[in-house]
Amino acid sequence: MKSICVFYLLNTCLVAAVGVAAYAEEDIPVDPMTGEALAQSSSEAAHELDAANQLLQASDFADAVVAYVDVIEKYPETEQALAAFQGILLTDKAVTSNPALVEEVIGRLAAKLPPVSELTSPFARYNVCAFNYLYGNVQKGMGLMGEAEESYARCCKGVLQSMGECLNSPYNISFASLYMSAAERVYWDKGKQGAKDLADFAVSLPASVAKWSCHYALADYYLHEGKNRDIAEQYLSAMLAPDQFVPVSESLKTHVAADWIKAAINWAHGYAQMEMGQYDAAIAKFDEVVRRFGEVKAPGKWGGAIGQWAAVTKPLAVKLKNPDQPAIAADAYEAYLQDHADSDYVAFAYLELGNLYKAIGDYDKAKENYLEVIAEGNHWEASQAAVVMLNEMNSIQKSGEGK
Repeated sequence: MKSICVFYLLNTCLVAAVGVAAYAEEDIPVDPMTGEALAQSSSEAAHELDAANQLLQASDFADAVVAYVDVIEKYPETEQALAAFQGILLTDKAVTSNPALVEEVIGRLAAKLPPVSELTSPFARYNVCAFNYLYGNVQKGMGLMGEAEESYARCCKGVLQSMGECLNSPYNISFASLYMSAAERVYWDKGKQGAKDLADFAVSLPASVAKWSCHYALADYYLHEGKNRDIAEQYLSAMLAPDQFVPVSESLKTHVAADWIKAAINWAHGYAQMEMGQYDAAIAKFDEVVRRFGEVKAPGKWGGAIGQWAAVTKPLAVKLKNPDQPAIAADAYEAYLQDHADSDYVAFAYLELGNLYKAIGDYDKAKENYLEVIAEGNHWEASQAAVVMLNEMNSIQKSGEGK
């Protein structure tokens, strides 16, 4: 059996923040520079966190995860809740380093984690929903398709319940993406029914973080799997409407959020701006994400730094702003590579540079950059695209065209 993350916390790069509608009336201190809520320390939470850490040190992985989730549930606006999430990640690392443990740990967690209906913290709820998704993956790997679909459906139900009850938690951006991933595995239709159901759910919501997050997940779906630009733009426009975004920015003032969720929200906002032609605003937003969250990583499938992804998306915005001037975009990508040579995402920059030099007619430089993509070797899709383009470049040069 191949290694499976014990807490498969997200399938895009957007995960967890702490915050609950029920806690909105608490007087939470804010950062004087950003206006965002600040986590506070709690001696009671620290004691329980220490007990959870001891369970992890004793390799009692299932009980450790349950204890960490309990800290998050009971003390959602504290430094210890954020640290408990790090404990979950450490547990994940410990278990996945020994794949033989996975089924045992998953089985114990299935019996020990509380149902979503018994929790109030959206961060704690999310961990349980994500576990149901993971459990479905494990069951699917064992050939238990009926049981797997039940786990995926339980994940979907918990997500919608949580989003409906915790309308203005920053955590909703993760819920919406998780819903799309789980729904696709309920219906096995590449997300078509899940998108329809999430759209119907979004219509029922008032302006809120939950509604905005649904719009983001739906825009992303229709830009990619759903392949319907017109529908995607409806959701992107809604994301940029001031009355729709205000609850999102306000939520970060009233709920403690981990840095990666702040980065994810800001990146998603910049992404919507870029896709809707607001290129200068998008570039400024990406710069902000890089400045504030340059090395903040999103746990989950990709696990890359969101700031790094914003950095490589910035020259894309430059390219889109200057569609008839590939040299300007090439300069932007060259500047990115100079500043971010160690980034996880340089392969994408090399691929774009290859395409841009191809458009300029400098086929030798195009080939050089495609070869750099293959040399990086850390992104299969980019490598495959580079191989296709290299073959095309070779054919062009054999015919005597280009430099």
